[in-house]
Amino acid sequence: ILSGAARAAGSETGAVTTHHASAACPHSASWWPRGTSSVKQRLELRGVGRPHLSCEDEAQLTAAIDNNAYITLGNDIELQAGGATASAFTISGVTGLTIDGAGYTLGFASSSNTNGRIFYITGGAQVEMVDLTLENGYKYYTSVPMYGGAIRLYGSTLQMTSCTLSGNRAEVS
Repeated sequence: ILSGAARAAGSETGAVTTHHASAACPHSASWWPRGTSSVKQRLELRGVGRPHLSCEDEAQLTAAIDNNAYITLGNDIELQAGGATASAFTISGVTGLTIDGAGYTLGFASSSNTNGRIFYITGGAQVEMVDLTLENGYKYYTSVPMYGGAIRLYGSTLQMTSCTLSGNRAEVS
C-alpha cells in the first residue's frame, strides 16, 4: 500500500511514510504525557510552540504555509485551476509544517488537465499531513516527464497520517 501511495503522490526523491500510533511509533507511549490516549490528542501536541492557524480558503492556506504553522482546515477548500504545469502550493525549506485536514478535502472540483498539482514540496522541507483528502490534482505536459498529480516530493520528507489521495494523476502525452 505504501509504495502505491508513494507512486500516487509522485515521490521522485525523498520519503513518503504513513504513521500510526502503535508500539512501532517513533514517539513511544512513554513519550506522551499522561492522559493523552487518543491519536488526535497526540497529534495536537506536535503543534505546541508553533502558530496554530485555521484556514478556510486557498489564500489563507498559502499564508499559513509561509508561516511554518500548525494548520487546521476549517472546511473543504476548492482550488482554482492554475494550468497544467502549475502547483497550487509550493513548500520549500520549512521544517515542522503540519497540515491537519480535520477530515476535510483540499483539491479541485473535477479532474481536468488544466488543474495542476496540489503540492510541490522541495528544498529539504519536512511536512506532515494529517486526516486530509487531496483530490483531483492533474499534472499534464506534452514533452517533459511530470511527477505527482497531488504531490511532487523532491529532496524533502513527507509524513502522511490517515490521508486519502483521490482522482490525482500526472500525464505526458
